[in-house]
Amino acid sequence: MKLRCVYPGKVAARFDVSKGFVQKILKQKQTTGRVQPRKQGGSLKSVLNSRRTKFTLMVEKYPDSTLSEPK
Repeated sequence: MKLRCVYPGKVAARFDVSKGFVQKILKQKQTTGRVQPRKQGGSLKSVLNSRRTKFTLMVEKYPDSTLSEPK
């Protein structure tokens, strides 16, 4: 099978996508050998989840306090 030269600008115009997207796909093909979609990132976990119990107890103990009040 004979390979042809790929021009990202022409491919982008043909498929109505950006030239950068075509370049990204070509680079992915070079590095991984595939053009399958990559795994999407997961959601970030809240930093406060580990301290939820502590915050709940503090709010119950001091329901009228604000952040600007001294501890």
